[in-house]
Amino acid sequence: GAYHQRMNIKRFRKVGAIAKETAEWFHLSGSADAGELLIAWGSCAGVAKEYAAGHQGTALFIPEIIHPFPAAALKQACAGRKRVTVLEMNYQGQLYHHLRAIGAIPPTAISVARSGGLPLQTTDIEQLLSGQTA
Repeated sequence: GAYHQRMNIKRFRKVGAIAKETAEWFHLSGSADAGELLIAWGSCAGVAKEYAAGHQGTALFIPEIIHPFPAAALKQACAGRKRVTVLEMNYQGQLYHHLRAIGAIPPTAISVARSGGLPLQTTDIEQLLSGQTA
């Protein structure tokens, strides 16, 4: 048990170093004074870029790594936004819950999650953000 504990300490000590190395592993686009920040990753990233390009009031944050997450950069990107939305393609909103757990998003942030095998389209994002079913 003691050896196992020492090895876990050693492994988890590396996470801090990795976090420093990967702190800039994200893409932030859109205006700094855009009222809305959309957070997307994985299969949603491409269509989220397309959506944000057509909506000047929307900035976009796309992480390249989930753990350790570039939380400081996301907190800074969220500052001053009227609405922060986590967009994802799964039923439970796993990224949203992860970001809440690590304190990277404000308590007012919302989850917009859709399951299903069909890829999102910009019209789907518009419907989801307006509260309609996509």
